[in-house]
Amino acid sequence: MTPRTPLARAAAAAATAAGLGLLLSACSAVGPPNAAVVVDGRVVPESDVRAVVDGLPPELLQGGAPPAVQDVLAFFVVEDVTREIAAEYTGVISTSQVRRELELQLEQQGSELPDVPEQVLELFATSAMIQQIQATDVAREEFTAAVEDLDVEVNPRYGQVGDGLAVLPNEYEWLRPAGGGALPES
Repeated sequence: MTPRTPLARAAAAAATAAGLGLLLSACSAVGPPNAAVVVDGRVVPESDVRAVVDGLPPELLQGGAPPAVQDVLAFFVVEDVTREIAAEYTGVISTSQVRRELELQLEQQGSELPDVPEQVLELFATSAMIQQIQATDVAREEFTAAVEDLDVEVNPRYGQVGDGLAVLPNEYEWLRPAGGGALPES
């Protein structure tokens, strides 16, 4: 092995750093490293998604299980479009309105609304506005067209964009049995 000169060592270090930079940039093709999804340039951080998944109290869960991350991402994907269409056709629902409604519902059931993250209230507001939009033909058509025009990039950790902007879990070949069939019985 020939001794390296200081210039050769510096060149090797620079080449290694450049290669590492290319490798890291390929892994973060969805904007900032903490981005769960990017919608038309707006970054939704992983912390917002985690706040919803982890922050939904049992009193508000239907069926008892927390929502799948892909379902939460779907709400973040359409959140801005929903507000725009609702503002034009049906009215925007605020998080304070959602909080009051949830408090009333839980009070009737004999319980109180626990502390919930603002992102949870935003999810409920988006859901309620989508329901109102779906009840109006013109708003529904405009909403559908606006959603189809969205530019969405999902962090591969959370899945991929499917038809109709559904966020689908990733399917990896190495997780499927050979031949695509069922797992062998033991």
